[in-house]
Amino acid sequence: MHSAIESIRIQIMGDNSIPPSKKSREIITRLNEMNIFDLKDSAQIAAQGLNISINTIYRYLRELRHHEALH
Repeated sequence: MHSAIESIRIQIMGDNSIPPSKKSREIITRLNEMNIFDLKDSAQIAAQGLNISINTIYRYLRELRHHEALH
């Protein structure tokens, strides 16, 4: 899990086509697509690895799931 989080983080941070304000959201989106957040303690581990709060991760996940439910 740690290597997947770090790999995605490196990809997104190196992608200049993604605005800086959207990078964390994009990382969470990609990790969610990989079903990382189905694993125990994954949100906490991701929060530490990405240096963002766990509440931010949960907010992004709620927004993603709400968006998916509409489509």
